[in-house]
Amino acid sequence: FARRHGLGKGRAVLVLGDSQVISERLCLPKASGRILRQMAAREMERRREEEGGLTVQLTEDPLAGEKWNGGEKPEEEGVRRLVWAADEGRLKEGIEILREEGISCESVLAAPDCLCLLASGGSQEYVLTAGLFENEIRLYLGRKGRCLKRRRSPFRAGVLFREQMDELVFEELAEQTQAILEGERAVIRLLPGGFPDGLRAAGALSRLTGLTCQVEERLAELARWEEETTAGPETVLLQAAALAWEDRRSMRPVNFFAGMKGRRGSLAGIK
Repeated sequence: FARRHGLGKGRAVLVLGDSQVISERLCLPKASGRILRQMAAREMERRREEEGGLTVQLTEDPLAGEKWNGGEKPEEEGVRRLVWAADEGRLKEGIEILREEGISCESVLAAPDCLCLLASGGSQEYVLTAGLFENEIRLYLGRKGRCLKRRRSPFRAGVLFREQMDELVFEELAEQTQAILEGERAVIRLLPGGFPDGLRAAGALSRLTGLTCQVEERLAELARWEEETTAGPETVLLQAAALAWEDRRSMRPVNFFAGMKGRRGSLAGIK
């Protein structure tokens, strides 16, 4: 990629997609930042099935001290954090690939986090970003700019669109939406790239769910950017990361290299 696009030596931002990052809301004992990260890494390693160390990054939990789905306010002692983690070995491998091409990795971002930053920003409401990717539905539930939950479900919408069975697509999307929301209300924002008619899809989803659904303009720009390339749907996530990185001072995306300072660089993505 670097040779084909003539990037040469320089700096890059490594972008991790859905399958490269895991996230959990954890309640941890009160401690300093360094110890808190170590405890979070240990807990995340304990919960996952694969072996190997994890690199973690913590952010504030947008739901700390609040109700979810009508439940009671949590009484747990400690601090609640939203924890993002990536496989340390694979992360080092990706950085080494860049280094071999003379490219210095200055930052590592989580694409789902960046997408929710763009979609929900500082909104106090729940914002559900929904998209039709290749052979699957992807949902991202955000609040106050943070990605709280993700859902991926196998689904071949393209076949149904070709057979003019659009309503079945909308019904499945509505069902998946209700499953991730668990009775909560949210504003739905569509990634329009996978829909023949984004506005029609938004209207149908609003009718089926009773929720406000819209094609958010900034996300629409991402879809148009995607359609002008030969890459797959993951380009939407890459472009979301690019926009979040450019505005990183105000958006503060999850950054696994949070302690490193760098200049604006190119994007290198891992699917």
